Amino acid sequence: MTMNTRTPNTRLLFVAMALIASSGNSFAIHHPASDEPRPAAYGQALDSSLVQSNLLIAQAKREISKSQAASAAQSKYGGKVINVSRKGSSYRVKLLLESGKVKIVTVDASTGKAR
Repeated sequence: MTMNTRTPNTRLLFVAMALIASSGNSFAIHHPASDEPRPAAYGQALDSSLVQSNLLIAQAKREISKSQAASAAQSKYGGKVINVSRKGSSYRVKLLLESGKVKIVTVDASTGKAR
């Protein structure tokens, strides 16, 4: 059994890349088979498509900060944050609970979900 480890942001990145790759010659302003000039709005549509594609890619790469990871862990389990460290694609948050126990919480850097 294989587990799908892709996050929603990774899927969004793949979709954006697929859209860019599948566009083919649609980004070309001058088509070699035609010498007819393109309307001025044609270039604006091209710019808009590129901006949207770049925005999708940027959003897919966005991750939470250390302080956001600490807040996510603290809101789920309570207590006081002792330490936050980055481990690969997640944060490791140490909490001192009211009971005096230390709880280690893993927070996904892409989704912000505390486990």
